[in-house]
Amino acid sequence: MDLNKVYFRSSSFGNLMTESRGSVLSDAQLKTLSDFEERIREGVKPLTENQRKTYLDLKERKNAPPRLSDTAESEIEKVWLLYEKGYYGELDNKYVNKGLFNEQLGLGIVSDYVGKLILKNEERIYKNNLTGEADGFFTENGKKIVVDIKCPWDVNTYKNNTLSKIYEYQLRCYMYLYDVEEAWLCYCLTDAPEHIVTKLKEKEFWKYFNDGMTNDEVQLLHKKLERVYKQIETNMIYSNNPAYKKEEMVKIFPKLSFFLFCYNMLWCIC
Repeated sequence: MDLNKVYFRSSSFGNLMTESRGSVLSDAQLKTLSDFEERIREGVKPLTENQRKTYLDLKERKNAPPRLSDTAESEIEKVWLLYEKGYYGELDNKYVNKGLFNEQLGLGIVSDYVGKLILKNEERIYKNNLTGEADGFFTENGKKIVVDIKCPWDVNTYKNNTLSKIYEYQLRCYMYLYDVEEAWLCYCLTDAPEHIVTKLKEKEFWKYFNDGMTNDEVQLLHKKLERVYKQIETNMIYSNNPAYKKEEMVKIFPKLSFFLFCYNMLWCIC
């Protein structure tokens, strides 16, 4: 395998940046270890059984050789399987499915927010073992800004979305690849595509259906489930719901670039 032709995706780059195992201890843990060592040296106040277990654990972790986190190792294994065996396991799930189908809707929502048309980007960049394809760009005061669209599954997930570390590194990766100084993470509350709404309704229907039902019984079952079907539509469709204001349909987290230092540090460690 030619390592010069191995690329980690922007969306998964944050998995490589998770805290390593081994000698990495927090400031609080280092202080605890130091306090325990001082008590052992002085011999005035012996450690309790639980404190001694904590001391031995911290000491072992401090002296252990640095090692990538489980998350980082898992990501590297995925990339190895892809390039060495051609295996890619993350083909589809309902969350990714909605995001892919609604990306253009999200770009439209953000376009309305900034007052400028944001066109879908079609250019994937490959650079120093990293690759990414940003969703779109726009220019403000002569500055090019990269836009990444996220369309959460429903309003319940949308309300809790923030700029997570994984998404922060995805933005930093885009800024590095496209050589721009600012990136926006844009959460857009969009209607679920029709096929997703239909699947959710079918899931409820199949809970109660059996092969012995007559046509009349099937129609009666649909009738009984009408309230459930309506609730699914309310849960998943927002554009025609007066309870949602236009300004509630988008949350934006800008991020300025501080990527290159983190990137160089990672590859020095590896």
